[in-house]
Amino acid sequence: MADIDERRADICPPSFAKVLNNPIRRLFQNPDKLLQPYVKEDFLALDIGCGGGYFTASLSKFVGAKGKVIAVDMQEEMFSISRDFVRRKGVPERVEYHLCSAIDLKLDGIQADFALAFYMVHEGGDAERLLHQIFEALAPGGIFFVMEPKAHVPLKDFEWTIQTMENLGMKTVTTFDRLMSRGAVMEKSSKK
Repeated sequence: MADIDERRADICPPSFAKVLNNPIRRLFQNPDKLLQPYVKEDFLALDIGCGGGYFTASLSKFVGAKGKVIAVDMQEEMFSISRDFVRRKGVPERVEYHLCSAIDLKLDGIQADFALAFYMVHEGGDAERLLHQIFEALAPGGIFFVMEPKAHVPLKDFEWTIQTMENLGMKTVTTFDRLMSRGAVMEKSSKK
């Protein structure tokens, strides 16, 4: 993917996060239908680029009483929006907020069971490095769910994302094409 590391997409501003938390969004991006089949009780789940907490809230329910969600974002302002949304829609005591930078997730030592990157790989400063860090943060057998908007990410760039993860040791479980989005579910080899 030649151009992704050189171009820098606009980062979703906090002012737009509340729009993304609109209940109408469930009609076309329903977390229960999209994510719940891949997230089990007791999981440690990463919501990378958590924004306003739309998926964080649902993940906090899916992981159960002994699970945890680490909501990762590079904009601190997103955390207050997310905390409010999760307080109203999720289970806030199961969520930990983690500030990262555009080129470093700062997740050293984390071994998550599930990682979500929803509409955000294209926003990172170095997509290859980001994907490598997600791979490293997943435990053996961990699931990576990635979705990107067709309007911002051409098919060849999305295919590059999948190929990059496969080269690192992920196996593609499924890919899908939905209305405005392309997605994939991948699993990390259970062998070290």
